[in-house]
Amino acid sequence: MAGLLRDGAVPGLEGLDATDSREQAIAEVTTCLNRMGYSARAETLARLANVLSIHVSEEPGSNGLGIMMGPEHVRDMSLGGMSIGSHTVTHPNLPRLTAEELDHELRESKALLEAVTGTAVEHLAYPGGPEATNPDFTDQVAESVRQAGYRSACNSIRGAVTLNEPLFALRRHDVSDPDGFSGFVFKLERHRLGPLFA
Repeated sequence: MAGLLRDGAVPGLEGLDATDSREQAIAEVTTCLNRMGYSARAETLARLANVLSIHVSEEPGSNGLGIMMGPEHVRDMSLGGMSIGSHTVTHPNLPRLTAEELDHELRESKALLEAVTGTAVEHLAYPGGPEATNPDFTDQVAESVRQAGYRSACNSIRGAVTLNEPLFALRRHDVSDPDGFSGFVFKLERHRLGPLFA
């Protein structure tokens, strides 16, 4: 923990102290990194790697952890009938990117997934969070998504999609392991069940 705090390795973590848990530190660091543009994130990751004495692989697509899905997993899911959507190449905060960086994130992710699945990738989930001070998309980003060939995109605002929802600002529900199947079903039906508990 001390390494993360030394010399401001990660800007924005001033509130993190040495007594915080490892999981809390990881969550805070991840949140900060997800809110950065390309250059700020690369610079911060380099500082972190140096402070923590971590060797970062330069191989494209290598995360060194073996915990993410590979192309074969995505292909199997697609062949099994799942619709595969894009979440960008490097999970940046899209409004903070240059026009060229944004275009690359949208088109390259789409092209890579289409090459793996052999099907059209038409939907995007914006990376980031719904905070008003740090939105995951803007009208300009939504227009870039449309121009990149997507038919819809969802933001991080939790809720049910209605017929009046803009196609490039759809709401979504988070899905997590502790929910279990019944919790997942409840999230899907909450908009209909809500009036019963009002």
